[in-house]
Amino acid sequence: MKRSRRQALAGVLRDKVISGGVFCFETIETSRTAEFSRLLKGLELLGKKVLLIAKDTSDRTQSDNAKTIRSARNVPGVRVLDVKAMNTYDILNCDAVVVTKTTFEEVNNTLKARIEG
Repeated sequence: MKRSRRQALAGVLRDKVISGGVFCFETIETSRTAEFSRLLKGLELLGKKVLLIAKDTSDRTQSDNAKTIRSARNVPGVRVLDVKAMNTYDILNCDAVVVTKTTFEEVNNTLKARIEG
């Protein structure tokens, strides 16, 4: 059962990439909600369901990643999800996925390893 879920997740993510629903950035450095809103507005995603996949989404860290996560989750329609909590439903339910390059590579490697293993 777990293997089929992972394959479904990989398939849904692949379809989202093919349809142009994945926006991958080198880095996302926004410390304010208004900055993240401007980023979404520039991508014409403001007001749509957006999924931000990030590493270490806990509030306890004071890194730039934590600031970006806090600013993103204050924007209406944006859901922030940790790489480890990523699931098929959330990817299907969003209009767009926003991710950094390193996080996307981690997702890809994790799914590849889980499906093969």
